[in-house]
Amino acid sequence: MPDDAIHQWLMGPPGQLVLGQGATILREWLPGVFGYRLGQLGAVPWPEEDPLEASPIRHRIRVDVSQHPRGVPGGLLADPAQLPFASDSLDLAILPFTLDFCPDPTQVLREVERVLIPNGRLISLNFNPWSLWGLRRLAARVTRRPEAPWTGSFISYVRMNDWLNLLGLEVEQTDVAVFRPPAGTEKMLKRTEFLENPGRRFWPMLAGVYSVQAVKLVRRLTPLRPVRRRLAPFGSGVLEPTTRGM
Repeated sequence: MPDDAIHQWLMGPPGQLVLGQGATILREWLPGVFGYRLGQLGAVPWPEEDPLEASPIRHRIRVDVSQHPRGVPGGLLADPAQLPFASDSLDLAILPFTLDFCPDPTQVLREVERVLIPNGRLISLNFNPWSLWGLRRLAARVTRRPEAPWTGSFISYVRMNDWLNLLGLEVEQTDVAVFRPPAGTEKMLKRTEFLENPGRRFWPMLAGVYSVQAVKLVRRLTPLRPVRRRLAPFGSGVLEPTTRGM
């Protein structure tokens, strides 16, 4: 995350709701992803238990990509556009709302593709601009009062899918969450909790948050066989005598 304002917002009721819903998705997905090294790009204040504990991958690296590092236990401080990992070194990269608040999300995705091993996985949590949360962000920009987290870019699923395809990452599964409006108090969020179940069932495209899991494809080159010209066999009729005029 780029600044303390966003981190403070994530510590409040709306932010904890968003992170809690994202953590639930991670707990469902992580047990099915295996490997040796996992990297989380972005230090976020997960509510309650860290969802990474659901992963069978034991070697976990947490990278703080903020401009004002808070100190991640056992973690690193790095620019997400220039990750301090060797190419083909991570089995899984988790981006918890990291792309929404990066100056150049496409470059971050390029770096993630670089450090993932062939058939490695990417899991990204993102805000959906086509939702009540997206409308709240738009209203903040119209009134020129952008506050956290409405300063983020909010990348649509269509654009995200296009970027992943261009980088050779194929989407395997998606999920959605957070259908209640972005109220500022815990009491208001509790009152609108009833919107979650019908939202997932009837209007999933309007979710405030979506998640994507993609795999880095292994592109194998098929060798081309040399084209050989078929030559007619030597025999009768190949060479014919001519009569030259005197």
